[in-house]
Amino acid sequence: MPAADSIQASPRPAAASAAPAPAEEWGAASVAAPREPFAPEEVCLWYEAPMTAAERAAFTTRPPEWERGIVGSAKAVTAGTDPQVMGIIVGVLVMLALNARHIRRLFHALPQDLWSLRRRANVFDERTANETRSNFLLIAQLCVFSAVMFLLWLAPHGNTVGFGLIGHGASLSSVVGWLTAATAGYYIFQLSAVGTIGYAFADPQRNSQWRRGLNASSVLLAQLITLPMLVALFYPALTQAMLWTCAGAYVATRLVFVAKGFRIFYRGPVSLVYFLLYLGAIEVLPPAALIKVARAICRGEIVGFTVF
Repeated sequence: MPAADSIQASPRPAAASAAPAPAEEWGAASVAAPREPFAPEEVCLWYEAPMTAAERAAFTTRPPEWERGIVGSAKAVTAGTDPQVMGIIVGVLVMLALNARHIRRLFHALPQDLWSLRRRANVFDERTANETRSNFLLIAQLCVFSAVMFLLWLAPHGNTVGFGLIGHGASLSSVVGWLTAATAGYYIFQLSAVGTIGYAFADPQRNSQWRRGLNASSVLLAQLITLPMLVALFYPALTQAMLWTCAGAYVATRLVFVAKGFRIFYRGPVSLVYFLLYLGAIEVLPPAALIKVARAICRGEIVGFTVF
């Protein structure tokens, strides 16, 4: 039929007859080739890609390193970097500085209170309410600084990262506060025990001298551990040496206090038995109990948070 022949002889549309250039003919010919039918302009066809699939497999597809960055490690939280702990320490030092004039007078009488057994006081000895306030501030210094040293001892290098302290909602200042309360309780126990023993076995004047010896030895200990405590805070590598220094200062001051008590209560061989009982009940067991309580505080066994 003529109509059918005319249809079959009609040429195919140009868009349908267009075929992509083979791979070996890439170049100007492929750029000039028309796009396939219905292909969006934003889609890259295979013959328009800058590389073949085999070439693309040879390259990594992960994002560049500058987009990922470097995973940082947590900063170590120590007593020397905690602002609240440093605020407590600075506050104690400021209170001492504001009362320096009265504390200086107290230091003048320190050697006599530490060792002397004279029954007659010196003419120029000054016993006023200012001395009580100065004693209180110096004992508070001892309790706070001892608490900091306990923390540095029980947490290696004072580092609480990984010990659960922050994760349990506690802070270093709260730990220092509980340790300060423990050391203050230990001092109150010592003062009560010394007063009770002095009341039972000595006259009132000797009892007063022995109590003054306890206060004087505690005040001296507070001064001896101040510098090692500051060194341990700001130079963690020296913490172990500073801990041994503080332990040596504690032993030295306690030996002076025990020696004064021995001079007061020694009456003969029989009194040695009471003296040995005193050493075990006052000088050995209470410090061991204080260490156990401090360790329990840091482990969260008492106040509900954990350092280790």
